This record gives sequence, C-alpha cells and structure tokens, in this order.
Amino acid sequence: MTLPGNSRFVGSAQDGPHRDLENLLRRHAGHPFQKPFADYNRRAAEAALAAWQGWNPAAPLILDAGCGVGWSTVHLAEAFPDHFVLGVDQSLDRLTRGKPVPTPANAVFVRADLVDFWRLLAQAGVRLARHYLLYPNPWPKIGQV
Repeated sequence: MTLPGNSRFVGSAQDGPHRDLENLLRRHAGHPFQKPFADYNRRAAEAALAAWQGWNPAAPLILDAGCGVGWSTVHLAEAFPDHFVLGVDQSLDRLTRGKPVPTPANAVFVRADLVDFWRLLAQAGVRLARHYLLYPNPWPKIGQV
C-alpha cells in the first residue's frame, strides 16, 4: 500500500546506535517496568476499544501510532475499509486540527501517551493486524537515547 504524501527527508546528527544503548538495555531488562498508568490513558484506551467493539468487534485492528493531525489515519481507514483504525497522538492540539475529509466510520482519534496505550492494549490482550509509525520524530537528539 502506498500513502500519498510529500514527506520531508529524515536526517539525524546521530550516525549509529547510542554509545550507552547496550548498557541501558541490559539494566532495564533486569527490572520490571513499574510506571503506573495515567488515568487519562486508561480512559482513552477504554473509549478506543469501546469504539472498535461498537463498530465491528470482528474487524481487524490497525494502530496509527503518533498520528499527528490524523491524515494518515484517514488514509489508512479508507485503504482498509474492513479494518478499524485507531489514530493515537499525545497532542490534543494536533488531533483537533482540520482533517482533509470527515473521519471515516471505521476510525477514531485518541489522545494518549503511547507508552501507556501500548501497555494497556497488551494488558487487554489486543492483537493488532497492522501497526504504523509513519512520522519522523525529532527525538532522540545525539546526546539522548
């Protein structure tokens, strides 16, 4: 599938894996992730799953993670009319900006932190049919992981 677009070139001053990546991964792998879920993320996940179940609980699920203003979510919903698409972004400002067309019936926009949202989907036993991360993120900078 090809999405229409005019994406800019993705570049970085970082020319390889972060020098501390291996040590950080080893340290984190040895300890369970204990960050509590934020209440707004719990509510967002519940609402998103309810929208999916209300549309068609048998429909395969697509996650458009970090969807920004949601154009990609709209295109994915149009390209996969038999799937349900969750467009998730942490920015209410981006999610409420104008869309190119009305939101298709098989899509919903969700304001949530992706770390919590991914964990909540996993906790609910949700299996995605497709998972998209389409937008370049300006982080991490060269000194960050």
